[in-house]
Amino acid sequence: MARAKKPTYKQKKIMDKQGLIVKCWLVAKETDTELKLVSRANGKTRTIKKPLRRQPKRKQNVTY
Repeated sequence: MARAKKPTYKQKKIMDKQGLIVKCWLVAKETDTELKLVSRANGKTRTIKKPLRRQPKRKQNVTY
């Protein structure tokens, strides 16, 4: 496994919403749907889901 890194601002917001203490976790891997975290204290891993991003509605082309 690659070395775990410090979380970015967006990752910190996701972790905070999940109720985690941000300074205690490092990001091992990020995918489109989840974050794999590693504890700084004891090396335990945890996977959390990312919130789904809503797609903006497209305008329909109306021809008269």
